[in-house]
Amino acid sequence: MLIESQMAKKAVRRERPRKRAEQQRSIETRASILNAAIAEFAERGFEGASIRAIADRLGLQHPLITYHYRSKDILWRAAAQHAFAQIRTEWDISAPEGSDLWCPGSEIRRRNMRVDRAQARQRLH
Repeated sequence: MLIESQMAKKAVRRERPRKRAEQQRSIETRASILNAAIAEFAERGFEGASIRAIADRLGLQHPLITYHYRSKDILWRAAAQHAFAQIRTEWDISAPEGSDLWCPGSEIRRRNMRVDRAQARQRLH
């Protein structure tokens, strides 16, 4: 019995990495679906896009997409969130916090403040 329990534990240990691999594959599948959805929605708009067309872009059957995203509306929302997350990541890389680029209007506001101060001085004199 001791040997059987040890073998059962080894079998469980072997399955865990496989489960992680499946999870990673699922994450990658969702990312590729979202990227294809972004392209499809950009080209055809919400009304013109279809889950079948997105599946065709990837060479997948459309039930796989509906497994991950139950409706076109849910897929569109997820694709928008994915796109904004990519934009935010790129923004954070190119404009680290604390730099002038971090806040898009910072230089414009500084210039406007200088103009406002100069105008205020002129009014006082």
